[in-house]
Amino acid sequence: MKTIYQNPAYIAATAQLLELTKAQATAELEEITLLAQLGASTAPLPESALDRAKAMLSGKPAELRQDIAGLNISLGDARAKMALLRSAIHEQHSVMRALVVSQSVLVNANAKQAHIKAAEGIKAALASLRDAMATEQKIRNDIEAAGFDCHFEGLERADLLFLDSESMVVRFAANVDQYLMLHELRGEALVNVHLLVDINDGLINDVVQVSGVRAAELLWLHAGELTKNKPVRVARSARQSHEAALS
Repeated sequence: MKTIYQNPAYIAATAQLLELTKAQATAELEEITLLAQLGASTAPLPESALDRAKAMLSGKPAELRQDIAGLNISLGDARAKMALLRSAIHEQHSVMRALVVSQSVLVNANAKQAHIKAAEGIKAALASLRDAMATEQKIRNDIEAAGFDCHFEGLERADLLFLDSESMVVRFAANVDQYLMLHELRGEALVNVHLLVDINDGLINDVVQVSGVRAAELLWLHAGELTKNKPVRVARSARQSHEAALS
C-alpha cells in the first residue's frame, strides 16, 4: 500500500509548508537583526565634543546614528510578515489534515472488503479454537470418568474460557460478530428498529423504519434494537404516562 507521503497532492502540500516555514524563519531572523540594529542606534553618543575630537584624531570612525524611524518601520513590516506566515502555516496544516481525511476515506473504502474477509477469518478461527479446546477438555474428562488418572496437562487459560460469558475471548468474539452484523445491516434498504431512547427518529418504545445505515448507527449507540414488529408510534397518552413516571 502506498503511503500518504507518496501522494502527489500531499507532496505538493508538504513542499508548500516547507516554503512557508523557511520564509517564517527568514522573517524571524530579520526581526532579530532589526532589533539589534535598533539597540545599537539608540546607544548614547559621547557627551562632549572633546571626546568626539579625540576619537577622530586617533583615527576611529565617528559613530553614526541609524535611521531609527526607518528601522521601526522595517521592524513593523517584519512582524506583520511573521504574523501572516504564522496564519498561513496554520491554514496549510489544516489543508494537509483535510487531505489526509479525504484520502483516508478512499483508502478505507478500497480496503473494506479485505477487512471484512479478515474479520470473517477471525470469526472462523475463534470457532475452531472453541471446538478444539472443547475436544481437548472432553478427552481429559473421558479418561477421568472411566476411572483412570489423566496424565495430560489441561490446556486452559482464564481468558480463553468460551463457557464464561465474561471472559476476554467471548467478549472479543461478540465484538467480531457485531462488526460483521453491522456491516450486513448497512447494506439493507429499510430496517425496523425499536427505539430504546428518545431521539430525533422518535420516542422511546417507538418502532421506526430507517435505512440500514441509520439502523447500524442506532445499534452502535445502543439507542435501538432490531425488531420484526411493524412501525408504530407510542400513543400520546402512553408517552405522557412514561414522562410522568420518569419525573
